[in-house]
Amino acid sequence: MKSRRLIRLCAGAWTIAVLGILSIPGSELPELPAFGLDKLAHFVIFAILGVLWFLSFEDRFKRPGVAVLIAGILFAGFGEVYQGLLPINRTPDIFDVLANCVGVLIAVVLVQTLRSRREASKSVSQ
Repeated sequence: MKSRRLIRLCAGAWTIAVLGILSIPGSELPELPAFGLDKLAHFVIFAILGVLWFLSFEDRFKRPGVAVLIAGILFAGFGEVYQGLLPINRTPDIFDVLANCVGVLIAVVLVQTLRSRREASKSVSQ
């Protein structure tokens, strides 16, 4: 399946891009309100990641949503620890982790809901 391969490529590239974003020194980031655009950015970045991971691996796991949620939560926590370990003037923030996790959760729920509706409409039309 060429489309599945392309989605996996996009998921891998986006994951690497997220690591790159997490590695940007704090001095190079724009000043954003702590509970405004910053958390929205975390949410969106991880929601995209969740959608791509789900679509990439839905054929490999019996319950891809659970796998993506677990991986997303681990990656969200790892990302903040990673930032804290690097000498880039960024500090770990539990609210960033929360925004990341909510982004992955919403992505999984959205994709699963859309998939379920599509399957239901297919079975009704048959």
